Amino acid sequence: MSSDVNLNSLTAQGLSSVAFLYLLTSMTAQRAFSSTALTTQDTFSLYKDEIPVLKYSIYAYLPVAVINCLIATLVAAELLESLKWIKKLTLDKDLEKQSPTKMKFARLFVWVASVAVTSLFDNVLTVISAAGSLFTPLVGFIIPLVYFYTYHLSRETGQLTKTRTIADGVFLIIVFVSMYVGIKNIAAGKYE
Repeated sequence: MSSDVNLNSLTAQGLSSVAFLYLLTSMTAQRAFSSTALTTQDTFSLYKDEIPVLKYSIYAYLPVAVINCLIATLVAAELLESLKWIKKLTLDKDLEKQSPTKMKFARLFVWVASVAVTSLFDNVLTVISAAGSLFTPLVGFIIPLVYFYTYHLSRETGQLTKTRTIADGVFLIIVFVSMYVGIKNIAAGKYE
């Protein structure tokens, strides 16, 4: 890797690109069908009569969802552990360093909390939609953006330009609109 690569910029661009592409795809799927349609339409059962194997394709997708859930849980737990007040909770009082046991319990707690949220729903499509509408935008865009701004504001680096702030504001509006539409569809029972 070249030493002149700005890793902060590269990471921010990569995460922003992934979040933007996800949100674009999410909004496309949310808007593809009329909200007044009487029957529920989802990508797994859309062509189940014409191509029966697609009806069961959800079972091929589920391992990916489980792996993504575990990875997102690990990333979320590590982000939380970097916060000072949570880091204090995982400190080993005697050694003045992070306790591996406390860190494992903290990560287990984050995972149990995410599983508990999914147990509120009867339909796997509702769970997948909730993950896509809530957790992916949080982990993929909002949390990294908060860390970026808190880092640069606390250190007064001068890298927060007006253009960057406006672009991030526009992306945040898109993210919150996408999250709102997803949550509204879940609350309306669109996936049940």
